[in-house]
Amino acid sequence: MGRYSVKDQCHFLEIAFGSLLEISAQIDISYDLGYITQQNKEEIESKIDSIAALLSGLRNKRLDALNATNH
Repeated sequence: MGRYSVKDQCHFLEIAFGSLLEISAQIDISYDLGYITQQNKEEIESKIDSIAALLSGLRNKRLDALNATNH
């Protein structure tokens, strides 16, 4: 995330999180329409949960850095 400000980085992470939620909705639709199995859905949801936790943790770290520079 090199040249972007901490505020920009947080914004990009929020966009990524929103995109992840969109993917989650698409997975639900895919399952409802019979394109994927319950097992596929559960595997993907597990990965989505892991990615969400990583994005959240990274955003929190960047917010901590932003708050530290503002004090």
